[in-house]
Amino acid sequence: MITEEMLAECLQYQADEDPEKVIGQILLEKGHMQSEQIDLVLKIQNQVRSARDNKVKEQISKDQQLANVILERGFASEDEVAECVRIQSKMRKSSGRHVPVGEILLRKKYLTNSHLEIAKNLVSGGEFPDIAGYKILSKLSKGGMGYLFKARQVSMDRIVALKVLDPKLG
Repeated sequence: MITEEMLAECLQYQADEDPEKVIGQILLEKGHMQSEQIDLVLKIQNQVRSARDNKVKEQISKDQQLANVILERGFASEDEVAECVRIQSKMRKSSGRHVPVGEILLRKKYLTNSHLEIAKNLVSGGEFPDIAGYKILSKLSKGGMGYLFKARQVSMDRIVALKVLDPKLG
């Protein structure tokens, strides 16, 4: 078991003497770890990397589905979505952090919260928009300007008619 002090000593050596040398090699040379332990650490590190890579691939796939729904519904233009996908890619490369494309569309004000919720709901297989404070029960009709839903207003526990403007108008 390596202690904090051992690791600090090796990191200091790396910084002062040989910045190119990997920390595992220094731990091995100083006798703080055996080669089998280093191999185990590397194996675990690779498993973590692989899991992280798979998670990123899954997030990118979900973002592509979301972008397709947003385009199909006319919530944002192709140029706006493409710009946000480019921003997302640059952010991922520079910081290693995945920022959902929907969040970037919101920040750029290309998409409203309600449109994002509708798109997310459709991607996850839902049929109705997710509107805070309401539980959509059924679609009553579609008119020239939007949709009329039968919904339960959660706070009052009552049935209401809820009109949602067509996103293409917003």
